[in-house]
Amino acid sequence: CPETKAGEWMYLCITMATMAQWRQQCCTIDHILHTVDSVTVLLNSPQAFPSGINFPAPSHRHFGSLARRLECIFAHVYFHHREVFEQAEAELSLYAETTPDSSC
Repeated sequence: CPETKAGEWMYLCITMATMAQWRQQCCTIDHILHTVDSVTVLLNSPQAFPSGINFPAPSHRHFGSLARRLECIFAHVYFHHREVFEQAEAELSLYAETTPDSSC
């Protein structure tokens, strides 16, 4: 897809924002890759998450942002590629594993 949308909502790329001083539009596959890369960098950051086992209270502030970033990917696939979403969900339950109702 040339842009990352969910219904009428368009998601702009946070990685492109750091390059251009403002959020920019990029194609969906680039947006997904940028999002996953930025989430991975943050989760592996010793400043944000000093331990891979325990998450101290100051680290909790990052979880909302991480969830919103990943939700954009799910939303785009759900609204614009429903068959792919349903097939992947049937096989892997990725979305179900990330919802508050899921048991970890």
